[in-house]
Amino acid sequence: MNAMVGASSPDLINDRSQVAEDFSTPEEHITSSSDAGGRGWEACMTFNESWGWQDAPPEDWHSTRKILDMLRTCARAAAICS
Repeated sequence: MNAMVGASSPDLINDRSQVAEDFSTPEEHITSSSDAGGRGWEACMTFNESWGWQDAPPEDWHSTRKILDMLRTCARAAAICS
């Protein structure tokens, strides 16, 4: 399956397949390409500590400031590695 997907979309495969062409998908933390072995990466983050929909109280959601901090950290990590 990786060969089939990689032939049409080489940047689509992530590290859950554990093959060399994967990109890294750290969960609930932001990493850099150097931390990911020089590979591309995406930060898999939640906005309320849940991977699925749930009726969460407002205090469980990340603040706007926290979300902007996450975005800024991602941008900084990407800039350092490029």
